[in-house]
Amino acid sequence: MTGTHDNGSLALMTDLYELTMAASYFDHGRNGRATFSLFIRDYPPHRGYFVAAGLADLVDYLERFRFTSSDIDYLCRTGLFKDDFRDYLKELVWDRVSRLESMGTLYFSCQGSEYVRKAFRLWMISAVARIMVPGVQCDNVLILEGE
Repeated sequence: MTGTHDNGSLALMTDLYELTMAASYFDHGRNGRATFSLFIRDYPPHRGYFVAAGLADLVDYLERFRFTSSDIDYLCRTGLFKDDFRDYLKELVWDRVSRLESMGTLYFSCQGSEYVRKAFRLWMISAVARIMVPGVQCDNVLILEGE
């Protein structure tokens, strides 16, 4: 949907398919809370972990996520979306619940202790900062032991 509408908002930086599917769910009363997760079907041979990067950018995007009035006007001009769905999008915001701390348990098969949650969160943030911000130093190494 890029190229035809640019007001600085990132809410429309998605496939039109995603919005039409959301509208269909909405029309059928399936408008409860949604959760989007990263998942891996199978690990490649001899690999027991994956590294996810760019999480700081994702959190920043989610915190600022809004459909602006200009976004809604654009959707109206497509003729694809009903008024009640557009009204719903005007009020749509992130619930501000960070789920970063559970990644160690979900993707690295670590024990779900408070220490693991906090250590993984800090390590992941520092690793992403090291990649995204020139000059940031990350001297810690996450060591995972397992079978």
